[in-house]
Amino acid sequence: MFAGIIKHLGRVAKVEAGADGTRLELEVPAAFAAQAEPGASVAVNGCCLTVAAVAAARLSFNLGTTTQQRTAPLPAGAQVHLEHSLRAGDPIDGHMVAGHVDGVATLAAVESGTDSTVAAFDLPPGLDARLVAVRGSVAVGGVSLTVAALAGRRFEVQLIAATMERTMLRPDAALAPGAAFNFEADMLARYALRAKAGDET
Repeated sequence: MFAGIIKHLGRVAKVEAGADGTRLELEVPAAFAAQAEPGASVAVNGCCLTVAAVAAARLSFNLGTTTQQRTAPLPAGAQVHLEHSLRAGDPIDGHMVAGHVDGVATLAAVESGTDSTVAAFDLPPGLDARLVAVRGSVAVGGVSLTVAALAGRRFEVQLIAATMERTMLRPDAALAPGAAFNFEADMLARYALRAKAGDET
């Protein structure tokens, strides 16, 4: 479980396909690596991955087929958002993020203002739009954000200076129209929708 509050950035060192699947290797800050160990859960751009190996300031992960199908590509050299899993007693300054990515949201438009930036995203194909609500929470690239507006399958978020300073969600980085981001709807919305539908399967 995560909170969607990004304090560390890493970089993709390499992605290798092998007989046992795809191996992802990240360069991470030494302080982040010091808190990691094999078997631990780490959110990489909002996707919960299990640490396979730790070597100095590098972490390795094995990527399953489903993970690769549901998440945005990670080319070598790309920067990524990193978050350790929550521990009992940790503050939850964002919202409860499972790290179970629903799909890839696409950035549709960006409008920079004096104090903040408004970013509009198109929901992942096939995702029920009822899982997103104005003033509700979403995770975009693992970052906890509040939905400011919603029209059809497009939602807007307001990015404050603190968010842009700490993440790649800023106009001079990865925030360009057409960019792909891992998306996770609020887990509470998922259960509420299921209960409303009366689905007992």
